[in-house]
This record gives sequence, C-alpha cells and structure tokens, in this order.
Amino acid sequence: MNEETPLSAGEEIFIENVLSSDILQGVDVDENSARELGLPAVPGKVARLLVRVDRLFGRNAGKHLLYILRQVYRYLTDKDLSKEIRNTVAATISSDTKIILAHSLGSVVAYDMAQRGELFPHSIASEMSRQIILFGSPLSWRTVLRMLGHGTEILDQNVWHNLYDSADVVTGGQELKVGAVKNTKVRNGLRDPHAAIMYLRQPSMGSLLTSHAGN
Repeated sequence: MNEETPLSAGEEIFIENVLSSDILQGVDVDENSARELGLPAVPGKVARLLVRVDRLFGRNAGKHLLYILRQVYRYLTDKDLSKEIRNTVAATISSDTKIILAHSLGSVVAYDMAQRGELFPHSIASEMSRQIILFGSPLSWRTVLRMLGHGTEILDQNVWHNLYDSADVVTGGQELKVGAVKNTKVRNGLRDPHAAIMYLRQPSMGSLLTSHAGN
C-alpha cells in the first residue's frame, strides 16, 4: 500500500473515528502544524488529528499510526483478503501449537479468528489450553474492536495476554479492555516502542513463553 495514495471516503471516516478517542481530547493543534505534517494525501481534519498524535507520542508517530490503521481498515473491509489471511494462519496451527504470538495487525487477525471459532481447528480445539500473546495491538482503540463486528468477549478456553507500551502509538498507550485478557505494561524505550523485537526482548514475554513451554 503506497503511503501517498489518497484516503478513500471509508478510510477517512474510520481514521477520524479511531482518533476521536478520549486520549486525544484537549491536545492543542494549529493549522500550521497540520500543514507541516508532510502527508499531502491526508484531508485537513485527519491531518489535525494526526498532529495531536504527534504531540502525545512524538515526531512522526501520527504518520506511523496512519500506516498501521490503513492496514487494519483493509483487513476489516476486504472480505476476500481477510479470509485468505485467516486461512493462511489456520494452516500453520496444529495440535502441537501451544503458544501464538500476534503483533500489531496480527493481533487483530488472531482476535477475529478466535471470535469466529477459526483460531484452532475444531478437531484440536478442546485438547488443551493454549496461550495467545498479543503485543503492540491496535485493538486497544475502541473503533477497531467495534468494527470487527463481534462482541467484546473472547469465546474460548485459552489464556490471553496483552503486552503494551504506553509510548507505543499503535496501542494508543492503552491496555486492552476485553474479557479476561491479562494486560502487562512494558517499556520498550523511545527509539521504536512498537517494534516486535523490543516486545520479544521483555522479561515478561520471556516469563510467559517459558511458563507454558513444558505444558
């Protein structure tokens, strides 16, 4: 997806709704800052919202979040593509799978599949409890969760964890308020708090992986 491609009408509405979150309320922004954002394909209202994101999370955070949200929107609205992705993920899961790691857009896919009953094949679904570890998840934005079209509970017997960094713009710096998901706040540093490798290096991630490895 080319970052310079203009937003579709649907994308624009989706992004406006996502960024209407309470965490951005009261953040001042001026027209000059919006024009200096460097995203010519972005309408004025969205640009002003992205400047608010930059004010909270740092330079270019809005641009990075926009890129991820466009990926999420495509997954949520392109039914053929989302089905292909879900089928690909399902084909990698077997009776030996004990832990699923799902970063960023992958967390949206994992949650969607769980709600559809697709995350594990029916033949192995009840054999044992597994851990699903989400990290850097855009599901923390309520609009993303709402657009999945499911409820807010994860309807299976598996154990769900969510790691987030308060400086990770993709999570909005927020925990995931869904059912019995166990949230863990981490600190990935300021260089790239959304980076998968930084989440994977966390001691809390290591503890989750080793605690389930022998089950």
